[in-house]
Amino acid sequence: MKSGDYDGAAHQASGALKTNPNLAPAYVTNAQVSLAKGDTKQGEAQLEEALKRDPSSLPALSQMLKLYISQGKTQQAAQRLSQLIQQNPKQVGTSFPARSCLLQHEGSSEVRSQPAASH
Repeated sequence: MKSGDYDGAAHQASGALKTNPNLAPAYVTNAQVSLAKGDTKQGEAQLEEALKRDPSSLPALSQMLKLYISQGKTQQAAQRLSQLIQQNPKQVGTSFPARSCLLQHEGSSEVRSQPAASH
C-alpha cells in the first residue's frame, strides 16, 4: 500500500478475510485504506474490528491512537496509549513516540496529569 495502490490493498485484505475472517491485520489494512481516502468513520470501524479479533494488535492500537490524536479525542487516545504501555512497557520509548506527540497536543491536560509508566 505504500505505493498508493489502495484498491489493490483493499482487494488483498478482502481476499484474506474470506479465507480467515478473524485476521486482524486485514482489518488494519482496510482501516489504512479508508483513512488514506479520508473516511475516518470507516477507518475507525475497521480498527475496532481488528481489536475485537486481536486486542493486543500493536498496529491496530497504534493506528487508533494516531487517529484519536488527529481528531483531538485526547481521553480516548490516553486510554489506547495506556493499553500500548501495558502491553509493551519496554518499547514505549523507542516504538511508540506517540506519547510525546500526545503530551504536546493542545488541550490534552487530562493526559498530562497521568503519570508516565515506570520501566
